[in-house]
Amino acid sequence: MYYNAFNTVVFLDNKLNEIKRINFNDLPDFINTGAVRNAGNNNLWLVNTDTQQVELYNYNTQKRLQISQPITDEIIDVASNFNYFFILTNKEVRQYNIYGGLLDVFKISEGIAVVQDNENLLVMTPSQLLLKLKENSNFVPLEFKETQIVNLQLRQDLLYIYNGEKIVAFSLKQTKK
Repeated sequence: MYYNAFNTVVFLDNKLNEIKRINFNDLPDFINTGAVRNAGNNNLWLVNTDTQQVELYNYNTQKRLQISQPITDEIIDVASNFNYFFILTNKEVRQYNIYGGLLDVFKISEGIAVVQDNENLLVMTPSQLLLKLKENSNFVPLEFKETQIVNLQLRQDLLYIYNGEKIVAFSLKQTKK
């Protein structure tokens, strides 16, 4: 769990017991984080708000690797898996790999949130949901009847939308004809 207000990450086990806590304020090389996500293998993806750069941080060795050039656009949201980090800005979605490469840039304005699962990427805008499947290079709008979206998650080809009262699940798999 990442607590932005406290600049702290807390690792929990499957019973929600605390395993480890990293307070970035207490590190010898202070890091002011704006977003943190798991990168696997004792690494975390971070957005350093002082430099506006994506970093890969090894919490066992306390070593940092700068991944990106400074990002000049406003960072709205982030999503990640072990190999890729996605940044939603006010103009685009950027995809980085763990070696520091900027793999792709997708022009999307007015994005509110980004979620990913298994390299499928979903961006929420005020008027629609845009989906990019890992085997495609373009985003396509999704048609759905939910009028209000409070939160959404993407897991194993299912889109879960929470509207403030209930959770509705949608399958993203195409039916074969």
